[in-house]
Amino acid sequence: KGYGDMPKVSLEGTGSKLQRGADILQGCDALLVLVGAGMGVDSGLSTFRAQDGSYTKEEYMNLARHASFREDIHKAWAWHGAMLRRFCSTLPHAGYA
Repeated sequence: KGYGDMPKVSLEGTGSKLQRGADILQGCDALLVLVGAGMGVDSGLSTFRAQDGSYTKEEYMNLARHASFREDIHKAWAWHGAMLRRFCSTLPHAGYA
């Protein structure tokens, strides 16, 4: 059985490891895929590269680290919380389907 309108993928003859991976993925209820900024830009999210970017490259390099939570937890959560709110309020485009 596939997901939604998608047919079940058959990888017979392509190798047991690849087939096992496909079986695992097809058995999942959900799948989280992390992609680069280009996918978000197509949905209307800005990046530090844009002239009207949501953040600077320096902010990203400083705050998008685990250590930023140890250094200043309030500043780290303020930045990550704002990003999360922005991501949650943006509708994904068809490339995410």
